[in-house]
Parts: sequence; C-alpha cells; structure tokens
Amino acid sequence: MDYGSTPEGFMAGIAANVAAAGSDDVFEDGRPTAGLAANLALMVGFNGKKLDLPKWSVYLNGFYRSGSTDDLEGNITSAGAHIQYRIIDAADTKGGSKAVQWLGLNLTSGIEFTRWSLNTKPNGIPTDLDIVGAGNTASLVLSSIGNFDLTSTATTIPLEATTGFRIAVLMSVYFGVGTDISVGKSTLDADLSGQFVAEGQSQSLGTVNLAADGEGDASPAALRGLVGVQANITALKIFAQANLSATPAASIAFGVRFVL
Repeated sequence: MDYGSTPEGFMAGIAANVAAAGSDDVFEDGRPTAGLAANLALMVGFNGKKLDLPKWSVYLNGFYRSGSTDDLEGNITSAGAHIQYRIIDAADTKGGSKAVQWLGLNLTSGIEFTRWSLNTKPNGIPTDLDIVGAGNTASLVLSSIGNFDLTSTATTIPLEATTGFRIAVLMSVYFGVGTDISVGKSTLDADLSGQFVAEGQSQSLGTVNLAADGEGDASPAALRGLVGVQANITALKIFAQANLSATPAASIAFGVRFVL
C-alpha cells in the first residue's frame, strides 16, 4: 500500500521485505522460537478520482518464492487485496506555503493470504553429533531419511490508521497504528529413520526412529505500529518502512513506486 502519497490515478511498485519474529521463551531449552525471512512483493493500485471517488484507493499485491537449504526445500506464496479510504483530506496548500503539507488521515483494510511449506529433500537429513563419555569424544553422523512436512497457512484482515507530512515536496514522513486479525493453522508431520555411524566409517552403531505430528493456530490479533520515509522524485517514489508488532515481530521494507 501507499501511505506517503496522495494518488489520483494508477500506482505500481516493487518492495523487498525482511521480517524477524521471536517469543519470550526463545532461550528456554534451545527452542527454535525465532526466525528471519525475506521476500520480494509486487503491488498495483488505483485511486478513484476519475470515477468521482477521490477518497478511495484499491491495491493488489502478491509474491511467490521457492528456496532450499542443504537439507530442506520449500516455498512461500502470498496474495492480498486492500482498500484505503481517506477519512480527512490532505491539507490544501494553494495560495500558501508548501514547505510542510499534512497528508490527511487514511483508513486501510483488506484481506491477505499466506502459505508456506518446508519439506525434506530426497537425499535425507544428515546430522553431525559429538558424543562425550568416559573422557573421550566420538564424532558420529546420523543420516535420516523419510518424511518431514511443515506447512502453515494464514488469512489476515488488517486494519490501519495512518497519517503523515510531505516536507518541501521532496520527502514524505508517515506513521500509523494497526491490528491484524488472523485465522490459520500450522501442521507438522514427521516420520524419519536413520543409522548412527562413526565419522568416516560405514558400520552402523545404532538405529534412530522419529515420528511426530502436531498443529497450532495463528495468533487471533496483534497490535502493531508502522513508520516510513519516502523520497518524492516526480512520479517516482523511493521508500523505506518499518513495522513493529507486539507478537513480538518486526519487518523492514524498501522499494519503489510509480504514482500517477
């Protein structure tokens, strides 16, 4: 979405986003309760001024990305549709100073869908272990093969109130608050087996079997704040935006828009 402009026609843009999430028990028992993710999203929009609806703007956005590590492969898909209503119009600077212009007050909502999955590769998951006992350390390798599927889907309805200022025409600063109402589910299905062998050896020292399944629900609502800065070069807008959620989670986005 565009929070730093007062569009009167079509908009299009691209943004790179880096997000991080964690929890209060991130250091308890070594639980993997923190993560970092990056994505690239496309956006198109339209303001209804030519339809005598200047207070309304609509946006569509989405992205798809696949990726892998040495042991796992997966993908993430996201799509969204949003509508923005200008509750209070931007300040009229005709006949006065244009050094600072209030951008008005906007209300934005819509719907977003996100799905990501993570699976084992056909060659399995190798794990290096150091076993300590009787004053000696043995380096072992566990090669697990089988099924490991982790899938998460979420549908979110955001509600945001934003405002800001345009400074000397060339720069905009904007900020706001919002909440995300989400429904979704994450599922885990694992059935792995493997052989322990000494490093550099082929003789089996033991067998390990792992079977697990579980599921969890999305957080129903989360308050967050956003703040951004935008350089205005005629129709070209270059922006950076930060979001901070009470989940806790944070994201930083950088991108360009063309606003007509």
